[in-house]
Amino acid sequence: MYEQTSMIGPQTAEAPAPAARYYEINEETARNAHYCVHMSDYKPGSATAEYRRAVDKAAALVEAKKARVSPFYHDKLDALLDRYARRLAQWMNDYNRNQASYPSQFISGAGGYNMRKHEKQMSREGTLWNEYDEIKAILNKIEAVGSGPVDLADPHAREMLADQLQKLQNKLDESKALNAYYRKHKSFDGFPGLSAEAAAKLTASFADTKERCPWVKSPVPDYELTSLRGKIKRVPGPPRRAGQARRSRPSSPPTAQSSPAVRSSATWKRTGSKSSLTKSPTRTPAPR
Repeated sequence: MYEQTSMIGPQTAEAPAPAARYYEINEETARNAHYCVHMSDYKPGSATAEYRRAVDKAAALVEAKKARVSPFYHDKLDALLDRYARRLAQWMNDYNRNQASYPSQFISGAGGYNMRKHEKQMSREGTLWNEYDEIKAILNKIEAVGSGPVDLADPHAREMLADQLQKLQNKLDESKALNAYYRKHKSFDGFPGLSAEAAAKLTASFADTKERCPWVKSPVPDYELTSLRGKIKRVPGPPRRAGQARRSRPSSPPTAQSSPAVRSSATWKRTGSKSSLTKSPTRTPAPR
């Protein structure tokens, strides 16, 4: 689908959001975890710095996404960023705590090494790496925000749908013009909007395509044009305002449930028909 780009210009755009919130990284646990695996010295603050670099990278991704989507999705992006920062801090603390629970053989030596504790530690580490994959998936969710169908609840849905429709129509018109230009000139040289280098490259590419596929007659195949027309038809119309929806709603004839007059009339007809039905007298047999 097409990304829901914001239609608000730079002059009305909101001020950039503040920096992402950082959560606490336990430096003491990170230091103990380092010495359980490495023989080198631990640089104070390195775990916190690594965490903040990851969060800053996610924050940059969110800011770039906000520039391309409607402000309707900005709160959702902020919530995803906060969730990523919180879960990543929790994961790093849990991972360092697990690393610090028992030293590696490289540090303690093989003699008297408790393999049961080591296996328990490795099992917990596998679970932690599965959780890390879930945390990384939050970045994929950030990338996917606003890339699906236009949400009609978005206050900018009307502008976004109009923009989407215009882009598709422009692409269709350009493709048809490209086919017509090639049919007339047998080349793309001089086509509006194409540089001489790009036109020569496109001409050579299409000539190679025709040589390999003789049945291809036009640069933009008919099935691509048909696909574009289908996409144009599938773009939903702009949502109506509440007042327009009420004015355009057809008036339905009154029913027994909606109109007291009709309801009372229907009741009278039922009661009248019942009262008109009289019980026919029964004949008693004559005595013999």
